[in-house]
Amino acid sequence: GNPRAEGAITNLLQAACCAMVLWQLSRKNMHHQIRTLGLLWGAYLLLLLMFLGLAGFGAFSAEPGFLSDPGDWPGVCLLAAMVAMVMGSFGFLLLHKERAENEMHKLATMDPLTGVFNRRTFIELAERELARCRRSGSPLRLLMLDLDHFKALNDRLGHPAGDHVLKEVGRMLREQLREIDIIARWGGEERSEEHPSELQSRE
Repeated sequence: GNPRAEGAITNLLQAACCAMVLWQLSRKNMHHQIRTLGLLWGAYLLLLLMFLGLAGFGAFSAEPGFLSDPGDWPGVCLLAAMVAMVMGSFGFLLLHKERAENEMHKLATMDPLTGVFNRRTFIELAERELARCRRSGSPLRLLMLDLDHFKALNDRLGHPAGDHVLKEVGRMLREQLREIDIIARWGGEERSEEHPSELQSRE
C-alpha cells in the first residue's frame, strides 16, 4: 500500500478519537470545575489539531511524511504531544479528585438506602430555610410521612422487603416533588429516643 496514505488514515482515525473525547467532555452531564474541563479540553484539542496537521502534511505535501521527515515538523508535534500529555495528566488527576470529593460529600449528606438527604443534612437545610422564611416573611411548609405497619412488614417478609419499600418510597418522592424541595429520611425508632423534641420544634 501507499505509506503516505496509510499514515494519513491513521492520523485521521486518531483525530476522530480525540474529537469523540471532546464531544464527551462537552456533554451537559459533565459536572466538573472549569479548570478541570479546561485542561482536558486543551489537551485533546491540541492532539486533535496535531493529528489533523499530520494527516494533511502526509496526504498533500510533496515532501516525505512525518515518519521519515527529519525536519522541524516532527519536533513541533513532539512538543505538542508532551504539552498535551502534561495537561491531560493534570486534568485527569483533578477529575478523579473531584469525583472522590463528590462521593465523600454524597456519603456524608445522603441516605444510602433511599437516595434522599439524611437527618443531619435535613436539620442543616431546614434551619437555613427557616431563617430565610423568617427574614422574608414567607410561609414554611413541612410534610412528614410515616409508613404504617412497617415493622410488621419487616417481621413478616424480612428486612430486604422493607428496604425495597423504602427505596420505592424514596424514588416516588424524588419523581413527584420539585428539585427545590427538601426530601429527607428522618430515621426509624431512634427519632423518639435520641431527639424526642427536635422534630416537633420544626413542625
